[in-house]
Amino acid sequence: MPEAPPDFGSLVHEYDRHRTGYSPALLDRVLRGRAAPRVLDVGAGTGLAARDLAPRARRLVAVDVSGPMLRACPVGERALAKGEALPFRAGSFDLVTCAQAFHWLDAEAAYREFHRVLRPGGVAALWWKYEAPGDPSAAAADAAFERVVGRPAPTTSLETEPLPGLPGPFAEVEQRVIPWSLPLTVEGYVGYHASRENLRRGAGPLREKVLAEMRRALEAMHPSGRFTLAYEQRLWLLRKEA
Repeated sequence: MPEAPPDFGSLVHEYDRHRTGYSPALLDRVLRGRAAPRVLDVGAGTGLAARDLAPRARRLVAVDVSGPMLRACPVGERALAKGEALPFRAGSFDLVTCAQAFHWLDAEAAYREFHRVLRPGGVAALWWKYEAPGDPSAAAADAAFERVVGRPAPTTSLETEPLPGLPGPFAEVEQRVIPWSLPLTVEGYVGYHASRENLRRGAGPLREKVLAEMRRALEAMHPSGRFTLAYEQRLWLLRKEA
């Protein structure tokens, strides 16, 4: 039986309240050499990347497949569309971004569309922010999932594995890993896990028990309710031929 499509719309509250954005160093690298670009943010969700990109863009268009997510995005123009079928003319944008979302797309079709809507010399920037390997708080959350569900916590494979099918139609590919540490609260980090579609799918009817066990484990580790989490931000820059 085929897996049900993701239901991002029902996660808007958790997503908007508990998701955190991306480091200034990452955004500076994405925008380097591009003054006031025309930006298309694919898989924009509630605008975590778009909020920081918009003040530095001449034009920003946020695209998502979820109407509720898109309505929560506070900046830019908005378009309800798939990343594999973008409703824009060829060469419309200087920069296409896709933050924490490319793993939901068909890579080959998305590469073609990103390449098509970019001007010559434009760049597609794809990135993920994920807990650094060995971070103790992240390990405690994963262990809590496994205690409740009886199998390892779900991950997003493209966070750490090579992107499939590169360079595809692109002339040049660059990869960078940009570390970042972020102060969090236990409630905020558990809320982040509550916003994860992969966790909801993996936990099924045990989702609330998983979240309660994560909260218990993290509160035991961090009695103050506050801690710092180490992240890695994995960035791919795909450049179209000039």
